[in-house]
Amino acid sequence: MKKHKWIWILLLTLVVLAGCKKKEVSKKEIPLYETDFSTDDGHWTTGNLGTAGASAAVSNGYYVLKGGSGGREVWTGKIFSGTTGGAALEASVKLSTNGGANDGAGGLIWGLKKKDDNDLYTSFYFEISYDGYYTVWGYPNGSEKPYVIYRDWVLNGVIRENELNKLRITLVNNELRFYINDRELFAMPSPGNSTLDQPGFKIRKYSTMQVDYFKALQLP
Repeated sequence: MKKHKWIWILLLTLVVLAGCKKKEVSKKEIPLYETDFSTDDGHWTTGNLGTAGASAAVSNGYYVLKGGSGGREVWTGKIFSGTTGGAALEASVKLSTNGGANDGAGGLIWGLKKKDDNDLYTSFYFEISYDGYYTVWGYPNGSEKPYVIYRDWVLNGVIRENELNKLRITLVNNELRFYINDRELFAMPSPGNSTLDQPGFKIRKYSTMQVDYFKALQLP
């Protein structure tokens, strides 16, 4: 009888452990799309970007954006359509300047969405500079309208100058949180209930950005 009792205890223990493992798995981030740019997977624009000297290329394991005499933006397609729960964008980027002191900046962009019938689009920006500053801004009312600065350029020592820096944006319960190298630096309500869909990159004029990887994640 004792032998049977211990067998039942063992079986119950295994069932409980299996249930815990399932819960742990369900709490993990789920990659919806990711690339390390070891090859050109066709999701990112390459070649001339339409402004003098502006270009994009997949080269030596990086996505390399050059701003030329004007800043440019590159976007992917929709990634989060049909998903529920939280979302995150993450990329590792290195900025350098090819011009003046106000150049050498770029970063993640998101929320490209047609605003109205006048071909105006919303878009939002999380940028860093090669010399240690970051900013968050956007066009909540559509392009060509006055932009809104949510966090003006501010120097922060967590940014590694002339090195790769990990940028991360999370959207959970309509709140955006912004991280650099795993340090949360800023948070705000998502403007106009925007999503992280239609993400991409922005490069400013006379700037170069090397992107080591990009991830779009579904959060538990």
